[in-house]
Amino acid sequence: MYFSIFSSSYFNSGYLADFTLEDLSFKERLGRAKDDEDRYDQLKSPRLKKRQLKEILPSDSIFSDQDKDLFINPEEDNISKYAWGVHDKICLATQAYIDIVQYSPYHQARYERFKHLGRINTGGLQGDIIRGDSALFGFIVELDDGLLIFNSDGESSTLLSGEPVNWRIFPRSKYYTNQLHVIYEDYLCIYSFNQDYFVDQNKKRVGIRHSKAFSSGGFDAK
Repeated sequence: MYFSIFSSSYFNSGYLADFTLEDLSFKERLGRAKDDEDRYDQLKSPRLKKRQLKEILPSDSIFSDQDKDLFINPEEDNISKYAWGVHDKICLATQAYIDIVQYSPYHQARYERFKHLGRINTGGLQGDIIRGDSALFGFIVELDDGLLIFNSDGESSTLLSGEPVNWRIFPRSKYYTNQLHVIYEDYLCIYSFNQDYFVDQNKKRVGIRHSKAFSSGGFDAK
């Protein structure tokens, strides 16, 4: 998630290691230099940064900081839930819905860093939620008997029935950002989702936002 890390868990709802990106000090820049010419380059470069841990945030606290009427109390409801975070969004999925929080690490105040984008009704999922992930084309939720994809247009979903052995998306690739690869016991399926081309990325709620910062060219700290 930018320069932060989200850890999902089957034992609790996971947590965010919230980092800030800071300039290297004069001493740190000199310490990186290999010779006089490199020392000059290190001192004049405006792009030398370091990650600094700001705080560890349980995902329950991230969601409970939003409108409390919208969120369940995880201590009181014995339900299957799974949280994950990728790029600019943190999601909490239950059998009834997926709550979405937008993460903006460049803001200092916590209320500016986390913005509730709303809730997607799942229609009542059956069984436990095994895993969740985010792609450019939407959210993927793995269930006991298949995969449910909530498309980035926010209006449709796709159910892939059958228990997968493994599956993978490629959000940082150059050519496969719209693909979902699913391995079953005796065959491989490759699915292509193309509706995201028509979605306004600045207003996008479902799926990660397309940005040069997450392109195959690497992270841009500017």
